[in-house]
Amino acid sequence: MHSRRTKTSTNNDSILRHFILLGLFLIEAVIKVIELIRPEQRIDNKVLYNNDRGDSINSRSIHKSSTDYNIELKNRISESKSTKELKDILRNIDLISDFKKEELVNIIMSNKQALNKFMTEEKEKQLFLMTNQELKNLLKGADKLSRLKKSELVAMVLDQENLKS
Repeated sequence: MHSRRTKTSTNNDSILRHFILLGLFLIEAVIKVIELIRPEQRIDNKVLYNNDRGDSINSRSIHKSSTDYNIELKNRISESKSTKELKDILRNIDLISDFKKEELVNIIMSNKQALNKFMTEEKEKQLFLMTNQELKNLLKGADKLSRLKKSELVAMVLDQENLKS
């Protein structure tokens, strides 16, 4: 009879331990989900300095949401630095590798030079799909086309189009 109580007691202890462990896993999972949904700006042990006034803000004392903090930081950067100083800060920093595809597309769409480069590359792809004879027809009136390679013909067509625009 005593061994039966010991087995039951041991089984109950084991089941209880498993439930406690399961509870801990669930709590950790909920915490991870909350962190993914609402990430907080975490800058531990760093001090941000404002050069204009000489004061500093210890990041541990900032209890604002990350959005408020980012807006405040953006305003401070904008107010304290000129365009030239901002460009100097960004010089020799690879920014492009951190952007997602959608952000890169938006940058290309907002920059005339980048958009022109994209359009030229697309046009070049289309021209390389054409035959040499079709390319020569686009270059009517040009001299010495018979000995040119396809890449040279494509370059001439692109140059001719750039002169027109």
